[in-house]
Amino acid sequence: MNSKEQNPEVLKAAIRQLPAYRPPDTVWADIEAALGQMEQEQALREALAQLPAYSPPESLWETIEAELPDVNRKAPRLRAISWASAAAAAVVLLSIAWFLWPSPDSPFEVSYAYETTTGSNPTLFENDWDEDEPALKKAVDQFSQDPVARQDPAYQSLLVEWKELNEAKAEVVEIMERYGKDGRLIRQLSEIERERSALAKQMVIQI
Repeated sequence: MNSKEQNPEVLKAAIRQLPAYRPPDTVWADIEAALGQMEQEQALREALAQLPAYSPPESLWETIEAELPDVNRKAPRLRAISWASAAAAAVVLLSIAWFLWPSPDSPFEVSYAYETTTGSNPTLFENDWDEDEPALKKAVDQFSQDPVARQDPAYQSLLVEWKELNEAKAEVVEIMERYGKDGRLIRQLSEIERERSALAKQMVIQI
């Protein structure tokens, strides 16, 4: 047998002697965990993109601005809602990041996302959203039943605005319960609460 006939057999034998590499099971577990978190983040981004953009009519803001001096004197309790909303907006999502780093034991290492809250009470916003809800509801109910308010040209539009704000709040709260209290959701909920407060003040003026 000549050297040309022997070389292929030698090569095949050498290949058969190469060690077989099998990655540890933790590699696949880490990859699956990372993919699962990425899918959840994608679902959250899609849910945020589907939230309705709420823009009240300019006439509403003009009326509110014209009545602001009276509002400050007549409704100090309702005014506190915007401060509670601003405090809640201080909850910020500091870090959502995924990294795959090489290591001696595993080709992949997963770094998990986490949230950090500011202030001494991380659940502050959970208690403040509905703290003045009974007062707001009472003001809206009185406005809707007041015979003088019904004569106002803005009567129907104010009630429609209130309904739309309630629906927007419910959607944001539902997403927060499903995906967690993301900083973007908290800021949007804070803005909705400020608008609901201003609208309730406007209704109080009309009573």
